[in-house]
Amino acid sequence: MRIPKPIVTREHGSWAVLFVPIAVAASIAEQMTLEMILLTIAALAAFLSYVPTQMILREKFGTRQDPSKLDAARIWLAVYGIVGCTALLPLFLGGYWQLLSLGLSAVLCFGVNFFLTRVRAKTILSDLVAVVGLTTGAPAVLYVASGELSGTAFLVWFLNVFFFGSSVIYVHMKIAATSLKQGPIPLTQRLSVGFLNVVYHIVVFGIVVLLVVFEYTPTLVLVAFVPITIHALYGTYKLSPRVHFKRLGLLLVGHALVFAIIVGMASQL
Repeated sequence: MRIPKPIVTREHGSWAVLFVPIAVAASIAEQMTLEMILLTIAALAAFLSYVPTQMILREKFGTRQDPSKLDAARIWLAVYGIVGCTALLPLFLGGYWQLLSLGLSAVLCFGVNFFLTRVRAKTILSDLVAVVGLTTGAPAVLYVASGELSGTAFLVWFLNVFFFGSSVIYVHMKIAATSLKQGPIPLTQRLSVGFLNVVYHIVVFGIVVLLVVFEYTPTLVLVAFVPITIHALYGTYKLSPRVHFKRLGLLLVGHALVFAIIVGMASQL
């Protein structure tokens, strides 16, 4: 029997959404234990299982799939499931049972995302739900590092959701801009298309300012939100129907790496 080619997501940015929160949490924990490595393997396996699971569910709900691709999906879902369960088993034997609640949160997000995308392929809401699910790695890592699901774990989770939500809002604004007529876009129209983008970034930046003022998070964390906020607001001002999505994707991954480095530095101060 020929082993089919591994099934992985084509949404390259989602890899950053998965691994950056894990890296940030590991930096805050200031350690890398076997438990954290096992958790990362389990998170990767769960992440990879998304596409084959989606294909199987689409078949179940009446959307015909290519039989050979469906067989490949079943095989790789089994492989990813075995790897994930094998990695999780020592963690549960070690008493990290609250991983179940975080895992169920991620599964719930997957389910909501799946049904939302059946109504419409990609929306801001479905992508934000996916971000919430993918970033559960942050509180999970801090949980296995400390043995408790603390307020800090949830704060780091929220900060990652805020950050990657920025990319979601910004990309959807750029997608909307591609439907506009060619040529210079009047400022009023740019502000209309980018209204949600502007409001989101102002609100998120304001929330982070308050977190700093009330000493819930270091000042340097605010700095981590500065580059992407400036980029998003300037991008609204310079909005154009011509969008280079590959370059945009690389820029957003760059912002994610800067975010991870600065937040990691903040945890060391």
